[in-house]
Amino acid sequence: MYVDQEPNWAPLERALGQCRGEDHTSPICHYMYMGQFDSARYGVWIYLYKDSVTRRYVNVDVAGNAYRFVEDGDYERLPDYFAACSQFGNSTK
Repeated sequence: MYVDQEPNWAPLERALGQCRGEDHTSPICHYMYMGQFDSARYGVWIYLYKDSVTRRYVNVDVAGNAYRFVEDGDYERLPDYFAACSQFGNSTK
């Protein structure tokens, strides 16, 4: 895993929307940037974000695909994760 000097919020913004307004009520406002992972398995960088309230991770690539960490130290793509969450009104956290 690599931790950048400057957080890359673009992948999370594509998935959840931008943090807007002074009240910071958008879901993205509660995330911390944790770093990025170079996935040889998928040939993409996976960006790692952690919810400051629930402490759960959201891991996404620049195309908005979601991933979960697996036991072997890699990540597994979760097909249609954000679509399913939106459809059923579930949180992505």
